[in-house]
Amino acid sequence: MPLFEIKNSKAKKVNPKEFKNELELHQLIDKNLEEIFGIRYIKDEHITDKHGRIETLGLDESNRPVVIEYKKLTRKVSSLRQTDT
Repeated sequence: MPLFEIKNSKAKKVNPKEFKNELELHQLIDKNLEEIFGIRYIKDEHITDKHGRIETLGLDESNRPVVIEYKKLTRKVSSLRQTDT
């Protein structure tokens, strides 16, 4: 799906940018977490006893914890699925 930048009521298509690696994406999201997702940044690379490493930890507008895990895919994926187990 294309993205557009709107200036003076004129739409201009934005060219997609590929991230070099997972870390580049991680740093961009951490620095802009509230602006992009409305999530307040708490900490990155948090280690827990029970669940291991949390890449980004934040709080949503209801003060519920939000955990973000970053993955850079190296091949095209036709669909992603998340399941509750």
